[in-house]
This record gives sequence, C-alpha cells and structure tokens, in this order.
Amino acid sequence: MKRIYVALILLLCALMAFGAQAAEVAPGETVTVPISIGASQAQQIKLYITFDTNALEYVAISSNVGIASYNAGANRGVISMYNALAPIPGGQVGSLTLKVKESAKSGTYPVSVSVYEAYDANFDDVNVSASAGSVTVVVVCGHKNADFKVIKAPDCENEGTQQIVCLDCGEVLNPSVPMDKLGHDFGAFKETKAATCTEDGVKTAECSRCDATKTEKIDALGHEYGEWTETKAATCTEEGEKASKCIRCDEAKTEKIDALGHEYGEWTETKAATCTEEGEKASKCIRCDAANTEKIDALGHKFGEYTETKPATCTEKGEETAKCIRCDVTDKREIKELGHALGAYTVTKAATCTEKGEETAKCLRCDVTEKREIKELGHDLGDYTVTKEATCTEAGEMTSKCSRCDVTETRVIKALGHDFGAYAVTKAATCTEKGEETSKCSRCDAVGTREIKALGHSFDKWTVEVEATCTTDGLEARECVRGDVREEKVIPALGHNAVWKTIKPATNKEDGLKQKICKRCNVVLEEQIIPMLTVSTKTACTVGIKASELNGLFDKNDAWKMVTPIDLTKEGTAQYPLIAGNVYEIGYVEVTILDGVMTVELVVDAKATLYTSALILLNDASEIERFNANDYEHYEFPASINLADLESDQVFMMVVCRVTIDENKPGLKYYNFKSEAHKALIESLEAIIAE
Repeated sequence: MKRIYVALILLLCALMAFGAQAAEVAPGETVTVPISIGASQAQQIKLYITFDTNALEYVAISSNVGIASYNAGANRGVISMYNALAPIPGGQVGSLTLKVKESAKSGTYPVSVSVYEAYDANFDDVNVSASAGSVTVVVVCGHKNADFKVIKAPDCENEGTQQIVCLDCGEVLNPSVPMDKLGHDFGAFKETKAATCTEDGVKTAECSRCDATKTEKIDALGHEYGEWTETKAATCTEEGEKASKCIRCDEAKTEKIDALGHEYGEWTETKAATCTEEGEKASKCIRCDAANTEKIDALGHKFGEYTETKPATCTEKGEETAKCIRCDVTDKREIKELGHALGAYTVTKAATCTEKGEETAKCLRCDVTEKREIKELGHDLGDYTVTKEATCTEAGEMTSKCSRCDVTETRVIKALGHDFGAYAVTKAATCTEKGEETSKCSRCDAVGTREIKALGHSFDKWTVEVEATCTTDGLEARECVRGDVREEKVIPALGHNAVWKTIKPATNKEDGLKQKICKRCNVVLEEQIIPMLTVSTKTACTVGIKASELNGLFDKNDAWKMVTPIDLTKEGTAQYPLIAGNVYEIGYVEVTILDGVMTVELVVDAKATLYTSALILLNDASEIERFNANDYEHYEFPASINLADLESDQVFMMVVCRVTIDENKPGLKYYNFKSEAHKALIESLEAIIAE
C-alpha cells in the first residue's frame, strides 16, 4: 500500500511539472521540460531525448537519479540510470532546459523521449515507458503564411469544405471555402451478362470511392460457323451444295458449290497448218463426253539465208534476196548505202596567230574530196616583265611579246596595300567600354587604327552568403574581377526532407510512437500512434549474409542481424526471401535499381499479419559491428531512394519486421536454408562483397 502511495505522489509531481512547463513562452524566453518514466522492474535504463533545433536551442540537462549529458552533434540528450539493489522508481527522472529561438514560429514543439535500453537484475529486456512535455511558442502573427485545411472532404457527388488557416498561429482566416466534388472513379469493367450469337451482353464498372455503377453493352457475338460439309457433289455443268453449323448454337446455313466446268485432256492435231493456211486440233473432257476443237495458226513464211543481188555504193542502196524453206515464195530487202570513206587530211593552207587555215581529204572508193577549217593559233605570249613597280596605294605594270608575231600585251599589278606590323594599345578596353590600338606601315608612313572590343564582365564563382534552409530562401553572389559590379540570386528554400522514424516500438502491453522528422532540420512534421500488439509476434527479416562473419548461415538467435549487400552500380531487379522467426518464408523484399533510383518493395503473404516494418541502409561493413538502430534513418515501405544521396556504390540492407503468425494454420512454408537456391543466393551476395 505504501509503494502505491509513493507511486501516486511521484505521478502527481510529474503532472505538476508537466503543467508548469506547458505555459506559453515567447521567442527569447527559457523553459524547463520534465523527463519521466513509468513504473517497471528495470534496474538499468538509458534514455535518448531530442527536440526541434529550428525553434529551440539547448541550455541545460539534469537528472535526479542518474547521469545526464547532451551530444550537440547528434542533437540528443542522454540520461543513464543504474540501481544494483532495486528497480528504478517511476516518475520524473530529470529535466531539459531549452531557450526559444528568436526565429521560432507559433506552435507546440514536442520533446521526444525514447528508451534506448532497459534491463532488470538478470540483464533481461524490460518494457519501460518514457515521456516528456512540449513547448508552446506564442508569436504575434501577421498571418503571412496561410494554407488550406480540409473540414469536410468532397466525395463523388458532393462538394467538400475547407478553411484557410494561418500555419504560424493556427487562426482560421476564412471559415468556409468550397471544394469541387470528385466525380466517380470507375474501375475496369467486369462482364455481368455474357453476349450470345444473337443477343447483346452487359459489362459493369464500380466506382472505387462509392457504390455507384455504370453499365455498357457487349455487342452480340454473331454466328461462328464451323467447317463445311459437302451435301451434293458438283459436276462439269451442274452446281453442288455444302452445309455448315454455328459452333455456339444450332443455326445452320447452306451454300452453292460452283459447277466444275469441263477439264479437257491433251490436244490431238487433226489438220496440219501451212505457211498461209490454218490447221486444227481436238480434245475431250476427262469427266464427261464433251469434245472441243481449236484452230492452229498458219505458220507464216520462214526464209533461209539472204544473197546479195545488187551491191551498195557510197551514195546508192543495194539489194539481197532469200527463199522460204517450206514453199517457193522469195523475199527481197534493201542494203543501206555505204557512205564516203575519207583518207588522211593534208594541210593546204597553214593557220596563223589571227587567221584560220585549211586541210583536205579524198574518199577511198570514189573521187569525192572534203575540206575542213584549221582554227587560228592565237598569240604565244612569253614571261611578263615588270615595267612599273606597284606601291601601297598605286598600281604597277608588266608586259609580254608574242613569239610568232610583233603583238605585245600589258597587265596591271594591283596596289600592294599597307603592310601594318604589330599593333600597340593606345587606349585599353574595359568591361563596358571599347579600346583602341594602332600600327605603322612597313613600306610608307601610313598609320592604321582599329577598335578593341569591350571585355565584358568576368565574374568569380558564385559564393553562398546565406544558406537556404527547409523553410527560408538563401542567397549567393559573385563579383567581377575587374570592377565593383556584383550579381545576386536567390537560393530557393529546400523544403522538408522527411522520413518516418520509430520513436517507441509497440508492444503487447502499450502503444508505440513513430514520427515524421525532417532529415535536415529535425522538425517533427507528423506523429502517429503504433497500435499495441494484441497477439504474440515474431521478428522477420530478409535472408542475407551473417553479420558477424559476412559469410555462411545465421544462428536462430542472430536472425534479426541478417544483412543483404546491394551493388548499386548494377541496374535490375532482385528478390530476397522474407523469413519469420528464422523458420517460415512469409514473402519477399524486391529491390530495383534503375535510372539512379533504388526502389524497395515489401510483399507479405496472407499467412502473416504485418505490424511494423523498417528498412535501414549501412554504408560500410565496418558499421555492422557497432550498429545501433537509433543512429540510422528508417525508411518506410515502399521506399524510393536517390543513389546520389548515398555515400558509396555498395550498401548493406537491413530489413526488420514484426509479424504475427498462426503456427497451427495449414499451408505455412518452411524456408530451406540448405537448398541449392539458398546457396546460390549466398554465393551471389558474397561475390558483391568480394568485388
């Protein structure tokens, strides 16, 4: 009775302390938050305490029953308690003093406490509850940061309602803003009435959000007839008939088979054809007595070799004749005139530089002669001699004389133009103004001037002057190396990069807690209760490599320490069996690496009920020996992780689940650790490590 009375007093003190710290505080003020534990049989307890460093900063931590410390790098307070003689009593065990930052926004900021370890006198695990208060910050708000909050969600047929609420202070700025109705979301159609050959069917789709349905017609199938059966054979002159029946009903149809027509055999010549007269041939049908006759075309004359009867000359045509090989008819045909065959040409008048010449040739078969013109030779000018030198600004002159006559030719030598040497800068260019440079001609006194293009600004690299945070913009700037010109640009706020972390796992005695925490600023964005487990549970994890040796199989007691090495450089999909209690195969974890993203899916079959699950990635095998789950980010399934956020090309995947299994239920699948498939999996994982 005395122990109950003492416990009640301690609980009352804790509630009073919590009430004291729950007072509203303003930026710049300090507040003390009590840390309490529940009654248990634990004689050794270690607590981890965290808070939102965006709004609060550490001042002090103390403990009335143990040792208290604060790790600034990890943003974590630690209270360690030990009593060798008796359980540590429940109630307030310490406090955390915090100062509200000037930049803090209005709101309630929880202080989170998790039990890292709790043992009884025999060093067995003991369930211990821990709690802390929260800090409520009040800032005079200008309502500059507002957003919508859903009051009544819309459905398929009805509009919803939402409010505009200040995110800094929570004040409702607009009590009612309508939301459009969603409309029905019909899924895939299912056949509710089958179509027949002659009648339409019906298919129905259901809305995924309500009981509404819609139907559509399935067109009648129409008759589908099978193979044809001949019921009356066709002849050469009469049609036949065939019949077919529908494969789905008794509907039948008939069709005519075309008459075959006569099919005549080989032809027999009954009258031979000549050069000028037709012959005749006859044939008989192979199926009946019908006969057919056809004409054989006259052969036409076939003449033998032709003989020349009149020779052709240079200007007159000749003639040749031939006789038909089958009759006395003869044929004449013309021989084309030969044309003149001229001999070699002889020059009769020589050509000069300016006058044409002439040459003549005689036919070899007759007295005909032919003349043709010789083209004038043109002047044969030799090398040119300079008669007047060219200068920078005046043209020169050169001449040449023909080798066959007295003709001379004069050519102009183009003015040389000025030969300016290296240019000297007479006015330096700047970032925005042009410069000037000059040069003197090497042949005369002329001076050349040309423009130097403005240099343009040459900026240094961008330098971050104000780092962007999750909620505020940053600033980066750069300056020209030649002047005072400066450029600035805003770095957009990063936005929260949140992951869920299990703060307190659920047991079969009390609820657990998980929080959605920003990885950059540690702000707690959302909290969810993990329901208390009402049945006995088993731990499940993927089959992998033994944590202690990174090879071989696992002991039952070390099943939860299985790790699976993943090579991030190889794209593709792999599945790893999920084993409960190191006995039952209850599903698998599927890992897909594609386009710089690793996707991890958890699939649990109907034989098990999943309560909690977590995915942890270790960057190096050396981390496994000193592994502490609270030091690592916990991913929820399904997880999608950018490879650029990971530190190496290989990670060690640790998957831990809590499930319930009815071991009396038939159909449970035992995993075979001695199977060839398991050995092949282990070999493939060891190969990844070896690389």
